[in-house]
Amino acid sequence: MSIRSTHRLTAKFHSSMLCVLVLFTAIGCGGSSGPPVPAGPKGTATGTITHGGAPVTQGTLHLDAGQGYMVTSVIGPDGSFELTSLHGKSVPVGKYKVAVIPPVDSNAPVTPEKMAEMRKGAKSKDGVPEKFTRHSSSGVTVEIKEGAQVLDIELK
Repeated sequence: MSIRSTHRLTAKFHSSMLCVLVLFTAIGCGGSSGPPVPAGPKGTATGTITHGGAPVTQGTLHLDAGQGYMVTSVIGPDGSFELTSLHGKSVPVGKYKVAVIPPVDSNAPVTPEKMAEMRKGAKSKDGVPEKFTRHSSSGVTVEIKEGAQVLDIELK
């Protein structure tokens, strides 16, 4: 891989992270400190996300505990992720509903209307069906346990 390719990947990653921050701001995910971290044990998680046996290579992985607390990760080009929250890599243990938000055009502002449009009939370039763009319809859950763990999430 050339230095130029590495710089493009790094720029793409930073652009994706900026889009995620803009997205959270646009849809109102709380103030600067976000929702309080639930008390209790914590874990950290890395892993891969796949659909139809192939890696999901772009977008944002969202995990929702159903109590106003979300955990996210930008999905890498190889399907890899590392969960983070507004409070770092420490994630409260428990069950989370999974959703994958398709990547956004980094040149377009993300408004609530744009977010709704992205979800309506949305498919990522990996062919991830629309049902996986919502926690309520994906049917996929994961459990975060205390300590470090590797999660392999299959969208099915």
